[in-house]
Amino acid sequence: MMKRSQSINLGRMRKISAAKVIKPLAVVAGVSTLTACGNDQQATVYKDLDHCAIDNPGLEEQCQSAYQQALQEAEQSGPKYPRQHLCEEEFGSGRCYQYTMNNGQNVFVPLMAGFLFSQFMDNRYRSAPLYTSYSYHSPFYGYWSSVDGKRYGRAKYGKTKVNKKAFDAKPKVTRTISRGGFGSKVAASSSFRGSSSRGGWGG
Repeated sequence: MMKRSQSINLGRMRKISAAKVIKPLAVVAGVSTLTACGNDQQATVYKDLDHCAIDNPGLEEQCQSAYQQALQEAEQSGPKYPRQHLCEEEFGSGRCYQYTMNNGQNVFVPLMAGFLFSQFMDNRYRSAPLYTSYSYHSPFYGYWSSVDGKRYGRAKYGKTKVNKKAFDAKPKVTRTISRGGFGSKVAASSSFRGSSSRGGWGG
């Protein structure tokens, strides 16, 4: 059994030189299916916890909390596979790990490729996990996607705007994807075409 939760050394992070982190690139927002007038929320896409902490001096604890929240949501609500190779076909070699669900079933889930980080008007920081596909045949190749299969802009790090619903809790997923992969499942679902329906791998 393997869990992604980690103990974070905040003192170590504070000493990391900002020069060692690639500066975030602007996100191309033209493909977003989540933005809507009046409901936009400013957010930043970070690669990992260190990336967030270095970009936000003094907010290391907020970054840690947001990162752990995104990891938990990814494990509970993200796509799940019965075999490692099925997961890696979509998300890349070495990009999946074994996870034991509450019912005792062992599955394979993809590593987050990044996460959204945003401060809301109530001064709370919220987050959401992001994936991207490594398969040339996937509609998510080169794009960010949410755990419920909605597509964002191109997979680059930096500031962007998303609909506030991007940070809402997603339904837990307990069923596994046996064939076809994350991309094709979502491409066949109405959510990929901009509907408000759920993603294509069930829950």
